[in-house]
Amino acid sequence: APALCSAFSADGSTVFTGGADKAVRMWSLGQTPPNNIPPQIGVHNAPVKSVGFISTTNMVVSGGWDKQLKFWDARQPNPVGTIELPERCYDLDVRGNLLVVACAGRHIIAYDVQNQPREHSRKESPLKYQSRCIAAFPDMTGFAVGSIEGRVGIHYLQKVPGKDSFAFKCHRQDTNV
Repeated sequence: APALCSAFSADGSTVFTGGADKAVRMWSLGQTPPNNIPPQIGVHNAPVKSVGFISTTNMVVSGGWDKQLKFWDARQPNPVGTIELPERCYDLDVRGNLLVVACAGRHIIAYDVQNQPREHSRKESPLKYQSRCIAAFPDMTGFAVGSIEGRVGIHYLQKVPGKDSFAFKCHRQDTNV
C-alpha cells in the first residue's frame, strides 16, 4: 500500500509513516527491519493522511480519513489519546506545542499539545476551496494553509501588532510580468 505521509523524529534517527494500509509505522534509519517490514505503532479505520512528531512529549500524532487524530507512544500498541475531528484529515503540522490540522469541509483546528492535547481554536479556512496543506509558523503565532486552486492563506492565531491575516494566489499566468 502506498505511503501517504512521513515525519522525522526530533533527532532525525527515526521516520514515521502513514499510508493507505491504515497503519502508522516506525522506520529506524540505518537499520533493516525484520522481514523488511517496519514495526506498526498504530492503526486507523481508514487511510492515514498525515503524521507528525511532537518533540516536547516524544509522541507521534496521526490524522486519518476516519475523522480521528490519534496520539501514539511508540512503545504501546494502543493510542494514548484520540480526538474526533469534524471531517477527514487532509494535513497536519506540529511546531513546539502547536498542532494545526486541516480537514475536509474547510475546517482548520489548532491544538495546544503541551501535556494533554486541548483545542485552542477552530475556524473555517479563509480560502474558498479544499485545503491541501498546512504549516505552523516556527514561532507558533499562526499558520499557512494552501488550497487545491493555488491560493495560500496566512493566518495568525492571536492578533499580532503590525501583522494581519491575508491570502494570495500562486502561479499567476500573466504574460506581462
